[in-house]
Amino acid sequence: MYKTALLSTWNNPFLGQIIASLQEMRVSPEFVICDSKHLNEEVLECVRLRVGNHIKLKNIYNLDPVIPFYFFENHNSPQVVSFLQSEQIDFLINAGTNRILKTEILEATRGVISCHPGLIPEYRGCCNVEWAILNDDPVGNSVYLMTEEVDRGPILARQSLTFSREDDYQSVRAKVYCAGFALLGKVVKDLVAGRLNPEHLPLPDEGRYYGVISKDDLRCAQEKIRAGAYKYQIEPSQQ
Repeated sequence: MYKTALLSTWNNPFLGQIIASLQEMRVSPEFVICDSKHLNEEVLECVRLRVGNHIKLKNIYNLDPVIPFYFFENHNSPQVVSFLQSEQIDFLINAGTNRILKTEILEATRGVISCHPGLIPEYRGCCNVEWAILNDDPVGNSVYLMTEEVDRGPILARQSLTFSREDDYQSVRAKVYCAGFALLGKVVKDLVAGRLNPEHLPLPDEGRYYGVISKDDLRCAQEKIRAGAYKYQIEPSQQ
């Protein structure tokens, strides 16, 4: 059995969901390492605008069982590397670090597992849900091992999704996030149990990197969903 730990910030709104998804899979991370670089109000407002009230956020103070939290100035610091090695952690789970992880932390364990809301390698970078909707391509999640290049590590699992014609933009976004939490939990469970071997997995193709979507393009994606015109919106009876 492998030992895991999480990298996050104390104010990540989805941290409770990520921990709950792991606990539902009977995976018990040893602890959470929090960084001093918190999510700013602009990022938190973006999350609120994306999901509205479609996700009932879980409070990290009500977790059962309780998981220890450790606080360090920087996830990339030598102190974190030493701590992970002393605790003999096998895999780290990216649960919302606000840092670009450097080689030292990426190589401090067997790997850093992350869930990306986009199908790698076709959709790397930012706002991949919205870009895929505009392009009439599948929306989904990819769980992969992080490298120093953005969304370029070996892929552990991918999952594409379909949506209802009754969905709006916020419910689509919420479903992507929730499916991602579940997929991450399943992959980590398989890793911890030794059913999934990440060694020697090939790097994906280069694919395409997408930047931050413009307000006009975002409105187009939102309207496309609202109108039920996205290719992967199907009738509720077919889901």
